[in-house]
Amino acid sequence: MKITCSKCGRKNTIKNPEVFRGMKNVVFVCKNKDCKSKIKFNLPNEDEKEEKKEGTTIVVPNNSKVKSAQLTYKSAEGERFISVIGPGVNHIGRQAKGFNQEIAIKTEDRHMSRVHAVIIGKVQEGSFLSILKDYNSKNKIQLNGRIILENEEVYLMEGDKIILGSTQLLYEVNYQESEH
Repeated sequence: MKITCSKCGRKNTIKNPEVFRGMKNVVFVCKNKDCKSKIKFNLPNEDEKEEKKEGTTIVVPNNSKVKSAQLTYKSAEGERFISVIGPGVNHIGRQAKGFNQEIAIKTEDRHMSRVHAVIIGKVQEGSFLSILKDYNSKNKIQLNGRIILENEEVYLMEGDKIILGSTQLLYEVNYQESEH
């Protein structure tokens, strides 16, 4: 599915749009590095009738469902780490003694808080979704180059780049095998 940014005109690809079907509002950031506008859209439930209007995007659903999600990052030494996002609340931050984050990032990055962000993992219509929120961090969160505002909740999409402090994490998903 492609959504056109009203500010810059870029056609942004939405992978697995069916995971957003029926949600009131879905917000994501334009992938144009010079724009980074918030784009809001919604997909009606399948049982709601959609009228075809001239100039609208026709949605051809991708029936792949997200099975799980993870964050990957590299240490200062270049070692690659993978952290699985579980269902429920996942606190994310710099690994430190006395803190038990669900996702503890092995880094010496002092710009990353010990609890910097939260990712809420949930299953909706058989597909795993991840929602990113700031956890009142001093240095905020960047998602694809845009700062996430306080109290803002953002649905993550495959390939999103998240920066906590000065550490970059990549959001990746694993798809369920289609049944044919």
